[in-house]
Amino acid sequence: MRKLTDSELIDLIRADNLRQRDQAFAYFYTRYFSMIENLIMKNNGSPEDVKDIFQDGMLVLYHQVVSRRFLGQSKIKTYFYSICRNLWLKRLSKKRPKVEFDQVGELSDPAPDTVSLLIGTEREQRVEKMLEQLGPQCNAILKLFYYDRLSMKEIKEELQLASEQVAKNKKLKCMKRLRSLVIEHPVFKHLLNLNE
Repeated sequence: MRKLTDSELIDLIRADNLRQRDQAFAYFYTRYFSMIENLIMKNNGSPEDVKDIFQDGMLVLYHQVVSRRFLGQSKIKTYFYSICRNLWLKRLSKKRPKVEFDQVGELSDPAPDTVSLLIGTEREQRVEKMLEQLGPQCNAILKLFYYDRLSMKEIKEELQLASEQVAKNKKLKCMKRLRSLVIEHPVFKHLLNLNE
C-alpha cells in the first residue's frame, strides 16, 4: 500500500463507504501497530494489551476524526500515538492505583529537580494541562523523549524535523518553558521551595 497523506487518511476515515474506512484502518495497522506495540511492551504490557489498546485507540481516533475534533492540526501519527499512550497510562493506573509516571517512562533530564515533582499519577491532569500550554510540538517532543524514551534520532523522524540537533534544541527550549510554568504554578511553589 502506498504512503497516504494525513488528509487522504482523514478522508478515508470519514468516508461513507465501509471499504474505504477499512482501507484506512488496514493502513494504520500496517504502518503504526509496531510503534504502539513498542510503547506498550516497553512499559510492562502484554501482546494482548497491545491489541486492546491499538483497537481502542483506533476507535477513539475514528470518533475524533468523524466528529471533527481532530482537524489535522498535528500529524495523525503523533495524535494516534498520544491517544494510545494515554489509554495505556489509564489502564496502568487502574491495574496498579499507585503506579507513577517514572515506571512508565522516567524523566531523566540533567536538571530534573522541578519537573520530577510532576511525575506522580495524581498530578497527571496538571501535567497534561501544562504540556498543552506549550503547544502541540513541545507537547509531542517532551512526551516522546521523557515518557516514551525515544532517542533524538527517533524524535527527529517521528516529527519530521530537519536534524537531531534541531530536535535537541527544541527539547531544551520546551523544557525551559515547562520549568517556567512549573515554577509559576501555585500548587508546586511550596514543593519547589523545599527542593531548593
